[in-house]
Amino acid sequence: MMLKRFKLYALILLAMALLPRCDTKVAQIPISDFFKTPQKSFFKISPDGKYVAYLKPYKERQNLFIESLADGKEHMATSFDDYPIRDYYWTFDNQIVFLQDLIATDQYKMYTLNVATLQVKPIILTPSKGRIRILSRNRAATDIINIAMNKRDEANFDIYRLNIKSGELVPYLVNPGNITEWYPDADGTIRLVKTSDGVDETIMYRPDDATPFKKIIVNNFKTRVEPIAFTRVKNYFYAL
Repeated sequence: MMLKRFKLYALILLAMALLPRCDTKVAQIPISDFFKTPQKSFFKISPDGKYVAYLKPYKERQNLFIESLADGKEHMATSFDDYPIRDYYWTFDNQIVFLQDLIATDQYKMYTLNVATLQVKPIILTPSKGRIRILSRNRAATDIINIAMNKRDEANFDIYRLNIKSGELVPYLVNPGNITEWYPDADGTIRLVKTSDGVDETIMYRPDDATPFKKIIVNNFKTRVEPIAFTRVKNYFYAL
């Protein structure tokens, strides 16, 4: 028995000795590469399908670029070298609304971009303080967008309707404190919301602005449902 075990060990050692040695050094990737700004990111196609917009560095700041899908030509739409662009959204008449993050003052600036002329105009918001997130556009009124903003309460985001031409900001939906996500349809109406009590998540639905939200799905910590799109047929929506 001992002899068989010895022969097995000897065979293993012989096989290891005959294996080719690999002296090739593995290339090391610098840690800084994982934190570099990507060359292109945050792609969005225009409503008419003729353009694609994306963020790209210019003087080490994220700026907005637009590429024509017909001829592949790229146009630099903004050239900020102080603060980067953080978010943008196409409207239905092929203009773009975007946000510039003023990190030093913890504020946002909002602008419109005319895609045809590449003219940039600021949107004057009063008050201008508060965190802002562009939420959706309005098919029926192309100058109106929905934004989430925490100007009323720093801990909660409410929904406002913003006229991007006049700067008029009208409250649309007030967050009672438990809403974590808002889901608009293609016309800009908030039809779904997601609420949380810290453990369970609830998805609530309403067919229009005049109807209160009602519970339709309740998830515990083991499950998750994420709405992704609406269909105009019988008020269905798609979810993951």
